[in-house]
Amino acid sequence: IRAMAASQEGLVYRWPRVVFLDVDGVLNHPAHWERQRLREDIGQPSKPLRQCDSACVERVLRLCYETGAKLVVSSTHRHPYLSETRRTFERYGFPPALIVSATPLLDVPSRPDDPTSTLRRGATRGQEIRAWLLSNPNAQRRFAILDDGTDMGELMPYLVLVDSAVGLTDGDCALAVELLEDRN
Repeated sequence: IRAMAASQEGLVYRWPRVVFLDVDGVLNHPAHWERQRLREDIGQPSKPLRQCDSACVERVLRLCYETGAKLVVSSTHRHPYLSETRRTFERYGFPPALIVSATPLLDVPSRPDDPTSTLRRGATRGQEIRAWLLSNPNAQRRFAILDDGTDMGELMPYLVLVDSAVGLTDGDCALAVELLEDRN
């Protein structure tokens, strides 16, 4: 065991390609909710906890399988514990092993100019993704963000802005593939 540990000393784990995944507006959207409501109106109940559009889920799965990407959940649907997040996303149709992490839940000062202020507010999605990237420096060059929000700050070049009215499209996935390609 010591010999194995010594031979691996100094090795740096290289994250695979990473997709930061939002849920609301990306995997579910008004047209999907309307279809769910219509099914229930004609006596075909929707599956419990299956609030994501299966076509959008399939697109994300195809994107991950084609690029070798893993998912980091950046949505408010994440939990403080990764195992809980994996269970939730398994209900949406994702294999648990595909979910490798979730962005941290951060609070930032409401008044950054006043260090004594105790008022806090939630961080932006971009700040939470940036914090994750700082904790995982080997992933910083191979990632895409699938989100319907634009609060990404300096990470805007990595954003695939999804139209929340229709959810994730094949065109969105094509843009994500471009972002996930190897960069020098």
